[in-house]
Amino acid sequence: MPKQWSTDEVKKQLRREARKVLANLSETEKAAWSQSIVDFILRDDGYRRSTQIGLYCAVEWEIDLMPLFERREKESERSFAFPRWNPDRGSYEFARVCGRNQLHRGRFGVEEPAEECEFVSGHSLDMIFVPGVAFSRTGVRLGRGKGFYDRLLEGNTGQMVGVCSNSQLLDEIPAEEWDIPMARVITETGQIAFE
Repeated sequence: MPKQWSTDEVKKQLRREARKVLANLSETEKAAWSQSIVDFILRDDGYRRSTQIGLYCAVEWEIDLMPLFERREKESERSFAFPRWNPDRGSYEFARVCGRNQLHRGRFGVEEPAEECEFVSGHSLDMIFVPGVAFSRTGVRLGRGKGFYDRLLEGNTGQMVGVCSNSQLLDEIPAEEWDIPMARVITETGQIAFE
């Protein structure tokens, strides 16, 4: 990419390139990668020690982690919170979900907690799984470009875990001051951990 490009232009180009790759993924590939990642997480010591988990509802090419939530009845000590749009603040917040029937199609077409679900402070979450268009091998996340997830994660103290396929890993993504770094990224072949 030309050196004179701004960080914003570089990120837009990286998004375009990543989306081209992701557009060619089959549902079979996505399902297999999602299952491999879920299996890895279930064996992970950090996850097994965590009792308050931040999850997301996958859309398009995102890795589907709902099997973790569906196991909640076998793991009664663990609770899950999902992002929910707060129209008063114009941003997302976490809310605790106890059953699939509490997830409804939200403002942007993504499933999110119903109004009656209890607000959860990000400070109380032990681990937060984060989707992205791509992640760098140094823990920088490339989102969709609206900044919603960066604002959701800001100030949260739980371990941030990026989740993607190997095809979404890039050598470098320019970081800006508001970008929230990941503690690690999990793919279908394992994880990359950062200091």
